[in-house]
Amino acid sequence: MSTLAGKLTGFGYSHDGVDNTGSKRLTLEAADGFSPTIDAGDGDGTAVGIEASDVRVEGFTVQNFNENGITIFGSATGAEVVGNTVDTSSTDKGNGFAINTDDGGAANLLIKDNELGYGDEGSLQLNQNSGVDVTGNTISNAEGQADGTQVIGITIAGGGDITITENTISDADLGNENSRGILAGGDGNVIPGVTADTDNLDINSNSITDNDVGIALYTNSVSYSLSDNTIERNRVDTAAL
Repeated sequence: MSTLAGKLTGFGYSHDGVDNTGSKRLTLEAADGFSPTIDAGDGDGTAVGIEASDVRVEGFTVQNFNENGITIFGSATGAEVVGNTVDTSSTDKGNGFAINTDDGGAANLLIKDNELGYGDEGSLQLNQNSGVDVTGNTISNAEGQADGTQVIGITIAGGGDITITENTISDADLGNENSRGILAGGDGNVIPGVTADTDNLDINSNSITDNDVGIALYTNSVSYSLSDNTIERNRVDTAAL
């Protein structure tokens, strides 16, 4: 396993129900000039799990995991995942994602400027989250997905006040209409058992190309706006489900 070269600035600590975080943020950040790797060694579960609130993970390469590269748990309000590379190319991908928000709906999340591959079901999954900014990420490379029936660049199921902007999403292309650049909805249609609707979803200024379906929306369970997106070279550009 690689040695981490990084720095910690600020901290928060919670124990036995006593919250001592104050206004501090815990930042795990790659030091200038270093590109440290978090290697899960083909272990099960998630390589990086964020459970505390107000934690920022920045500048790492995450690889060799068998489920999720980074999991943001429901308790991790205010989590920020910025400028990381989640490499799925050498991974037995299981049923996971590059980044997955565990059920429980953490709020006020920032997912920015990451380079993400595809797990066996997709790249980024938002599960009942609110106040989320997903911006400037690059999602590509769905090679090696023969065992999966679909891959999805960004999945949104339930939650609200979610902005998807200035992302580049490509290569969700397995030759069927179940693979999509963006999939959003609720009422149990996107993630089984998640019946909440998705409200105030803003999808703008993204490049969505070379997927089976560019954007697919369950329009009876999502309120949304689409603007200034480049949607081209998909087998189907947009689909109302």
